[in-house]
Amino acid sequence: MNTSPDDILIALLATTMVFFLLGGFAIAFTIIYKKKQQKHKEETIRRELNFQNELLLTQVEIQEKTLETISQEIHDNIGQVLTAALLTLRIIKTDDDKLKEEIALVNQLMSDALKDLRNLSQSLNTDKILDKGLIEAVDFELVILKRTGINTNLDVTGEYFGILPQKELILFRIIQESLSNIIKHAKAKSITINIAYSTGHLNIEIIDDGVGFDLNDKSKGIGLKNILNRSKLIGAETEIISEINKGTRTVLSLNT
Repeated sequence: MNTSPDDILIALLATTMVFFLLGGFAIAFTIIYKKKQQKHKEETIRRELNFQNELLLTQVEIQEKTLETISQEIHDNIGQVLTAALLTLRIIKTDDDKLKEEIALVNQLMSDALKDLRNLSQSLNTDKILDKGLIEAVDFELVILKRTGINTNLDVTGEYFGILPQKELILFRIIQESLSNIIKHAKAKSITINIAYSTGHLNIEIIDDGVGFDLNDKSKGIGLKNILNRSKLIGAETEIISEINKGTRTVLSLNT
């Protein structure tokens, strides 16, 4: 049987088309498979992030509940005991001038302690913080710090706008954690907090003139980890800049 050139050409074209089709199917299959792999990977990462966020949120809620319980305990029990003791001191009568001076001193010390406890109770109470709002709550913290001899300054720029209460509370706790770290470790004489509002954006700086620290020092990790975790929870970017003997600057940036 003779095969004409046209038949051979048709056969070659058909074979080539089959190879192209098979190659196309292979490429398409590979692309689809890789897309499914990528989608599965992204889904796994998303689930992991959601889990981590839910875990962090649960931890924050537990912490807030604990702080609220402590606040209530201070207000209802310790505060009442100190108030009763003060009332008792004030009704003590004596003609001894030395004893009068000592009673007056104890009275003053207990009054100061009661005031500090009430301030602490307000700083821990979630509802009071939310009622005050971020600016007033931060200002209240700095007023308390001034009593320790630290010079404090709060500078607010831009037009204030409210954000979700939960986010505002977490921002306040981050600032509170930063201030606590400064008091415990920085030996600072001055603390400045800058809060800047702009369209759809909130920027917060916490600056101290303390001893600073090495960012790679693992012993400083717990407080910093709390700050970073809480920032992540509300989608805020956090940068901590510090050098030995050059103070520390913490910057929080939140798109609202």
